[in-house]
Amino acid sequence: MNVILSPDEFGAKNLIVNKCSMQKSYVYIMTNNSRTLYIGVTADLSKRVSEHKRLFADGFTKRYKITKTYLF
Repeated sequence: MNVILSPDEFGAKNLIVNKCSMQKSYVYIMTNNSRTLYIGVTADLSKRVSEHKRLFADGFTKRYKITKTYLF
């Protein structure tokens, strides 16, 4: 299920739900020594956490060295 929240002209949020095949997803929170938080969603938690710990991809997590699992 895809859920999209979009603001309308009055600042309220319109909820659009698109039903599709349900896939198990995990929400996780990671951090670094400076306590910068990163919140992510993935279908493969162990793979994604491993990628963060190895600083695999360029972007926010590599720039801020987000390598510590905080909560999942």
